Amino acid sequence: MQTSPATIPLNFFLALRQKRYDQAWKHLSNYSQRVFLETLFKSLKPDSCTLERLQDDFAKGTSWAAHYWDDFSQHLQLDTWLSQQYKEYGASQKQILVLAQPANLYLLVIEEEGDWRFGYFETFLDN
Repeated sequence: MQTSPATIPLNFFLALRQKRYDQAWKHLSNYSQRVFLETLFKSLKPDSCTLERLQDDFAKGTSWAAHYWDDFSQHLQLDTWLSQQYKEYGASQKQILVLAQPANLYLLVIEEEGDWRFGYFETFLDN
């Protein structure tokens, strides 16, 4: 693992700001990636796109992914997230809580495939 867990959420938000959507995607946990894909796929008109096409676009940060992340970023208040200080707060096996200050929010970072990834949905929707 090369990257500190505390930097993963910030790196995710920075990648969104810089429109490096392929990098933002790599910072997300497998579960969060799956939920983003399934949610978007269910919202599309039938036969407008395949799930495989969405997976490819998100991995590359192009087409469907670029449109999705552009819209997502507009509603996310990126400046707020980019102004936070991120510190490791607690660890449990392959999971670490990262405290975002001054928002006083705990974000879940998960070890997967030898790297740390941001558990976006694990943080905001599953708790």
